[in-house]
Amino acid sequence: MLSEASRRIVVMLTRLRKHLLGNAVAYAALFVALGGTSYAAATLPKNSVGTAQIKNGSITPAKLKNNSIPSTKIKNGTLVMTDFKPGALKVSVKTVKGPQGPPGATNVQIRTVTGAAGSDARYTATAVCNAGERAVGGGAALIGGAHTNDHVMWTRPGLTTGSGGFGASSNVPNAGDTPNAWTAEVYSAVSGRSLSVYVVCAAP
Repeated sequence: MLSEASRRIVVMLTRLRKHLLGNAVAYAALFVALGGTSYAAATLPKNSVGTAQIKNGSITPAKLKNNSIPSTKIKNGTLVMTDFKPGALKVSVKTVKGPQGPPGATNVQIRTVTGAAGSDARYTATAVCNAGERAVGGGAALIGGAHTNDHVMWTRPGLTTGSGGFGASSNVPNAGDTPNAWTAEVYSAVSGRSLSVYVVCAAP
């Protein structure tokens, strides 16, 4: 006959056995929840995880090894300027030599004409290129002390068959004409200066 203490131990073991049998599924689920993740991760077959198994945003820069992504793995045309640090990109421009142009002028000369300019009057002069030269530019200037009322009336290329000079004008070139002179008209407010007109002449 069992003692009272032994009888209590038998009753406790019987109850524990019934409890474990009745909650076996629950304890199994608890075991998987507590240790199943580590078990599954440690026993995954090789090449069993693909893009479908990777959660969006789960791979962060901290998970990537430095210099682990080569340029061959980056899709062409996907990077933009904002992906690079300032000054990281160096632009190289390759130029292509164009066709040979027509022969240019090898002889350039400046021809001038000068005359006295009086007070409160308009003065005209024409500088002319030599034979075989063409006018490619020109201008005019009052030489001497400046006055606030002095101003150039007009200045332009011209055509002439004469020698030009102080007080002489020229014809206005038409489309397709080759000018050989430069004419200018200025207003002189005070006396004691001179008007100089110059023409830039070029020859082959």
